[in-house]
Amino acid sequence: MAIEYLTADHLALIEVTNRTSPEYVAFMQRMMPGDAGRAIVAQEGITQQAIKNRLDAIAEVLGITLRYLPGSSDEVVFEAVHVSSQTLGERRRQAGEGVTTGQ
Repeated sequence: MAIEYLTADHLALIEVTNRTSPEYVAFMQRMMPGDAGRAIVAQEGITQQAIKNRLDAIAEVLGITLRYLPGSSDEVVFEAVHVSSQTLGERRRQAGEGVTTGQ
């Protein structure tokens, strides 16, 4: 079937991916509590605040609470301090079942 059902969560993820960056979304989807990341401003080609705005938008959709760590002005360092139980449960189901289609 060439058409598939999308939940509101999946639709929100598509929208945030289109507004931000597929690479950012893919990175954030793997984050677990305690995981951290760093974005180098010069490599991203956008401002430090724009990077934070992208991360915050993605985190909101994925149910992740981020904490920004102090750093230099040429980088953004962040940590996932909380990942919603719904997000964690969905990741476990996908890991255990693989991707399925409703045919």
